[in-house]
Amino acid sequence: MYHEVTRKLALSATFGTPGVEFSLGVALGDNNTAAFQVQALSADGAISTLKAELQGSNDLCNWEDIAGASVTLTVAPDLKRFSGTGIIPWAFVRLKYTLTVASTRQAMLKAAIELFQNG
Repeated sequence: MYHEVTRKLALSATFGTPGVEFSLGVALGDNNTAAFQVQALSADGAISTLKAELQGSNDLCNWEDIAGASVTLTVAPDLKRFSGTGIIPWAFVRLKYTLTVASTRQAMLKAAIELFQNG
């Protein structure tokens, strides 16, 4: 099942202080694998990195990074896709976005998570 979790998010950062935001959490249901895509729509200058990391939770309060489940964008516009990872034992997933820059910058992004049964 495809979930658009972020639509036109303006993420701001300044030198030395990364901008961090999170998507909504998505319930896994009967699925055991998650893939995602993130698209940098625009930026008001050069971005150093825009990183999207998949996180898992069982209670929607305590979130942990899922090892190896991330993509990094360095230009806008750009689109990156993470092809999928097993997400057991998590009941929910979300994306964490981190923008780092060399000066004050803002980037606009959108993202989606796709859940499916693997195996």
